[in-house]
Amino acid sequence: MIKLHLGCGNKHLDGYVNIDFYKSEATDQLLDINNIDDFYKPNSVDVIYMAHVLEHFERAQGNLVIHKLFKILKPSGILRLAVPDWDAVVERYLETKNLKELSHILYGNHDRPLGGHFTIWSFDSMEKDLRRVGFRDVWRYDWRLTDHNTIDDFSRAHLPHDPEAIKTGNFNNHKLISLNIEALK
Repeated sequence: MIKLHLGCGNKHLDGYVNIDFYKSEATDQLLDINNIDDFYKPNSVDVIYMAHVLEHFERAQGNLVIHKLFKILKPSGILRLAVPDWDAVVERYLETKNLKELSHILYGNHDRPLGGHFTIWSFDSMEKDLRRVGFRDVWRYDWRLTDHNTIDDFSRAHLPHDPEAIKTGNFNNHKLISLNIEALK
């Protein structure tokens, strides 16, 4: 079984090939995601996980990446994505009127190369983009029920930011601001 963790940063997932553009202790393979289909054959990958990476691409380029991921997945392969959730961001802003709290979600980190955000999705817009390339089933997933639920990545990002909640995993009274979606080829 081939499982890819794309844009792994410094988060190593056991059982996955951990891939990033930058070398870290977690990286198994250095690769530009734009070229993923040059390294993995069509219909060869079982699972692809990508947490808070796709928003770093402009929409047209992000849709091209989604197409390439679809191409390398096996029939019935799973694409698991996490991206900032537009609906949750809007709801949080309407609750707090605190734009500063949300700025990193909307804009990313422009202090480092490739750190800025260019795109944001709602469930409906992501589902439309995924179905457009051929994914047949699209649903939200619960990060707590994944095989990487012990890794503190942005798929479990909640507001307000609370180190105690992160440590205990108790996010009651916090808003999940990550749109976590799985799609079946």
